[in-house]
Amino acid sequence: MRPKTNGLAQIGEYPWQAAILTEERDGGYIYRGAGVLINTKHVLTSAHIMRTCDVIRLGVWDLSSNEEPCCQQDYQATKIIKHPGYNSATMENNIAMIILDRDVPLATSPHINTACLSLSTPSFGRCWVAGWGGCQKLTPGTTKRLRDVKIPIVNRYACQQSIQNILRETYELPGSILCAGEGKMDSCMIDAGAPLVCEAPSGQMTVVGLVSTSTGCQQNVPSLFTDVSKFTSWIYRQVYENN
Repeated sequence: MRPKTNGLAQIGEYPWQAAILTEERDGGYIYRGAGVLINTKHVLTSAHIMRTCDVIRLGVWDLSSNEEPCCQQDYQATKIIKHPGYNSATMENNIAMIILDRDVPLATSPHINTACLSLSTPSFGRCWVAGWGGCQKLTPGTTKRLRDVKIPIVNRYACQQSIQNILRETYELPGSILCAGEGKMDSCMIDAGAPLVCEAPSGQMTVVGLVSTSTGCQQNVPSLFTDVSKFTSWIYRQVYENN
């Protein structure tokens, strides 16, 4: 289903979206970031947020409410696999896989579904990213409804130039990174690990990236995403070895 909003997402509009939570001693949860369900037992996310993970919540629209129109489902992480080449300084190879404790019953879960992965570097025109608004503790009275924004893929050269303007002239964009967004209204307000989904020529929605980092919501500066197409071999190998 193609996203149609640019603000508050519709219920069930992003059925592959996963919320990654850490449980606190008082029984509450801290929202760490997002991920994407790629099959019934595996979730992709960014490596830099995977220090701890207690619960992966699927089928959820409002993280601040237990009264969802369609039942949300909680899963445990039996294993977390970070890419061996992950570099926390450069954010290169910033990707991780979460193995769920059981299969997701897709046939009986109308608001949960898997996402298709991009097999090549994207040249899509229309893309969206969704999330619940960054890391924070879930407390009574807070509103954490899923929001989305439409953003463009940005040319690598233009992206590197814009980042060099605020960092240093010698900055080189890692090969595993793609750029999207224009600052202010892009994923600088969204969540680490959240999938960037684009509409393929066939009309199918495809995951092309994972939110890696932003440059502090600078005007006219894109956000950085892990380019999923660069990791398809690694992803399929982890799925095969951890099924």
